[in-house]
This record gives sequence, C-alpha cells and structure tokens, in this order.
Amino acid sequence: MFKKVLFILVCLGLFLNQAGRIDFQNDVSLTMLDASVACYVLFGITTQFKKIKNELLKLPRIVGVLFLIVIVSLIFNIKNYTIFQNLVAWLYLIRLLIYLLIFPISKILFQTIKEKIFLQKTLFITGFCLVVAGFVQYSFYSNLRNLYYAGWDEHMYRLFSSFFDPNFAGAFFSLFFIFLLGIWFSNKSILNKYYKVSLLISLFITLFAIFLTFSRSSLIMLVVSSLLFFVLQMKKHYIFIILGCLVLMLVIVAPKQNIENTDYFRTASVNARFAAIGNVLYVIQRNPILGVGYDAYRYAQSNYGLVKHSPLASYISHADAGTDNSLLFVWATTGFFGFMAFLYMVISLFKNSYMLIKKNVFSCVFFASLAGVLVDSMFINSLFYPSILLWLCLLAVFVFKD
Repeated sequence: MFKKVLFILVCLGLFLNQAGRIDFQNDVSLTMLDASVACYVLFGITTQFKKIKNELLKLPRIVGVLFLIVIVSLIFNIKNYTIFQNLVAWLYLIRLLIYLLIFPISKILFQTIKEKIFLQKTLFITGFCLVVAGFVQYSFYSNLRNLYYAGWDEHMYRLFSSFFDPNFAGAFFSLFFIFLLGIWFSNKSILNKYYKVSLLISLFITLFAIFLTFSRSSLIMLVVSSLLFFVLQMKKHYIFIILGCLVLMLVIVAPKQNIENTDYFRTASVNARFAAIGNVLYVIQRNPILGVGYDAYRYAQSNYGLVKHSPLASYISHADAGTDNSLLFVWATTGFFGFMAFLYMVISLFKNSYMLIKKNVFSCVFFASLAGVLVDSMFINSLFYPSILLWLCLLAVFVFKD
C-alpha cells in the first residue's frame, strides 16, 4: 500500500511540475517531483536492495560504461570550476541517476497485472489532469510576464500548463497522446463504454492542447511518433485519421497566428536556436574528447564568454544549463566517447523494444515515444527534461518485464 502512496506522490509532483519548484541561489533548484522521486527510489532501495542489485546487473554493459565516462569527465574537469560549481554538477548527475532508477524499482515494486493496471490508470489520470490544467492556464493565465524576473520567458498566448514552457509541455502531451493510443489498442475489446469515451475525449483534447502550445517541435514529434506507432501496429489506415485531425486543428488555431509567439512561421526562436548550436559546437571544439563535465555546461559557457548576463540573472536563468539539442549536449558534456556510448545505448533500446512489438503494444508505445523524443531533442533539450525522462522510464516498465 505504501508503495502506491509514494507513486501517487510522484505523479502529484509530475502534475505540479515547475509550479512546485523552489529556486535557491547559485543555480540550485528543487521541485516536488525531485523530492518525491528521491523518496520513492529510497524506499525501493531500502526494501528491495537485493532484487534491485540483480536488475542492475542485468542491464547492458554499455550503461555502466557510459556512467564511468561521465564520472571520468567530471573528475577531469574539476580544476576548471569552483568547489561549489563542481558540487552542483555532481548533484545533477545524482539526480539523473535517481530518475533512471525509477525503471528497475518500479519494475520490481509493480509486477502483477493488477499493479500494472494501477500504474496505467494513475499515469492516465496524471496526464489528463496536466492537459486540463493547461486549458485552465490558457484561459486565465495567458503568459508568464510576471515571472520574467525569475528566469521564465513570457510565452504569451500559448498553452504551457504547469511546465511553464510550451515546448516541454507540447513534448509531454505528445508522449501522453501515444500512451493513450497504447491503452486503446491494448485493451479495446475489454474496455467498458465509459473508459472508451474518456479515452476518446482525452485523445481529442490532448491533440488540441498540443496545437495550443504553438510548438513546432512538438508537432513534428507528434507526427513522427503517431506514424511510427500506427506503422508498427500495422494500422496504417489510422494515419489518415490523424492527418485529418491535424489539418482540422490547424484550421482552428490559424486565426491565432497573428503575433510572433503564436506564429508557426516565426523566426526569432529559430535564430536563437542557431545561436545556441553555435555555442555548443564551440564548446565541443574546445573539449572534443572528454567534454566539459555533465551539467557543467552552464559554467563552461560562462568561462568561454558565450553567455552575458547580469550577475543576478546568471543565478536565476533557466536557459543556460543546457542547449537546444540533446545529442550535442551529450557530446559537449561527456565528450566523443560519451557521445558514442550514448548512441549505442539508444540503439540498443530501439532494438530490444522492437523485438517485443508483436508481444506487447506498449513496446510500440515505447519505440514511438523514444523516437519522437529524439526528434524533439534536436530542437530542445527534452531528452534530459526530468518529466519526460521519468515518463520514458515508467513506459519501459510495461515493456521490459523479464
């Protein structure tokens, strides 16, 4: 029972997201999601230590190699940063490890079909609440201008829910949309009529919510993930339904494209992303082999003079910690060897999930979701965004059962 309570707290943290964030000085922050995930993982380790140890030993060796490279990179770069900056970088590595442990711990704590259904329904409710919260925010709190001082962009007239960023909100909603498709096709024959209606309503409003984020990367992610899902499920005729819905949504939101923030053809964000890519390529050029250390990227940018803020802004900005491309972020922070190890690990995930597609529809969900996130991560650093990382780890629980 206690494990279910802790998991519900994790989902509550996911729902609150950035609304449950506390910013301390000097680039340190803590969210309720971080705290709830840490408590959940601590409970799993203390109660199921031997089983978790065995699960970790089953993981591909490349995972251990990658973490070894990350640690070596951080140690190698100790001299380049202050004691406090090194401490922050190590703390963010620990946070990454804690989020990744969600997979083996949840796999052990929730093994029976009944427990898996509990996970499924809890994630469904959480995602649905996030979408509804987005529509409430869009109706009554149309921008973040009053939080500009705290490092947030205003995102005027865009849906961002509790993520406080329409791009990450759109990416998460795209994952939720594929998750809903997975539920529909895995249990369609046994779903009662009320659950079927709720799923259809959720699919429609989630699709509409993605459009109201006015995030182009999220739309691309949605198209890629949906097409892959239906192709892998051999239900290609559904592709035309999705394309029809996309055209309908574009017609509905088209009248709102009269300002820069809601214009799908805006150029300001494109120029900003090119500038960010220029910065990360410069960092890679200066540190090609071992990188600058995981999540020390913000300090590397400052050392190279690539970011120029006032002293106050440098502490509260949320944009300098990463870059608008997750793969380049991996290379910049862990170096060439870390980058290659990361690619090998991702390819292994695709291969292993693809082998299970005929046995489990959620293998399609995971495969399509991971592909979508990788595409989206070419535009924003979504692959390492805590909520998205958490969601992928929980999806893996439904796929890799043995």
